Amino acid sequence: MINFKGDDAWFLPNVHKSNLSNYPLNKICEDSFTFCVRVKIDWDKMEADTLKDRGGIMIRNGMHCGLIAVKSERSITINAEVWTNVDGKPTSNTSYLIIPENDKDSWLDLTYIYETKGLLTIMSNYATSNDKRFCKMVYNNYNIYDEISGAERKNYYFYKQLELGGDIIDYRDSWLWLGCANAFGTCDKEHRQYFRGDISHVGVFGKKLDEHEVKSFFNSCDSGLETADLDDLVPVTYTDFITRTPYKSFDYSGNGNHIVEYNPDWGAL
Repeated sequence: MINFKGDDAWFLPNVHKSNLSNYPLNKICEDSFTFCVRVKIDWDKMEADTLKDRGGIMIRNGMHCGLIAVKSERSITINAEVWTNVDGKPTSNTSYLIIPENDKDSWLDLTYIYETKGLLTIMSNYATSNDKRFCKMVYNNYNIYDEISGAERKNYYFYKQLELGGDIIDYRDSWLWLGCANAFGTCDKEHRQYFRGDISHVGVFGKKLDEHEVKSFFNSCDSGLETADLDDLVPVTYTDFITRTPYKSFDYSGNGNHIVEYNPDWGAL
């Protein structure tokens, strides 16, 4: 687990400069892809309507693409963002899930799915009852009533889908950041969006995961990623920050995409 204090970040570069990756990050721009992350957000250390009101959880930099925690005076939300080209003009697209106040201190299992057919999906194991639910998805031991089948089931993954206009912009030169939206010194401070909280598990996949595959990944987080067989999910990288050096977390996918602590003096590894 990594604790982010609001001034630090980890990353995966777009390509490995020594060509040691079997599946470089820049390849996921060619098709659908999925981000999964288990995270606990320190909402109390965020400040609404200030530079501390947004925290990048799992983001590709540039015109941000990924998951962001957002705190306003009215609500706390998880936003899924991506930019597309519409008639030659870069256009922001955002979908979000509202996190209930009584669940704000819970661990969240979050999923971000981009589909090349023009859909953006955000999923969470917690959200308001106004959001849609995958009826076949189950998680944890908390029972709720399923009005569709009339059966008692476990807690669902809530989700929202957004139809996108235009094609996704070119993110091939973007890094994947954990704990911020962009840590480069050339980025204005208001766009760095440092995160406060904990991240325990991360997965990047080179296809759209369906709800059963999402469940398979998070179940593997519980049973242990080190021994998980996730080849059918087309993994780019996945890690639990347990097997690591002080500066690098081991990629269990076998692709060599180890998540690295950011230090501007090191550059891409």
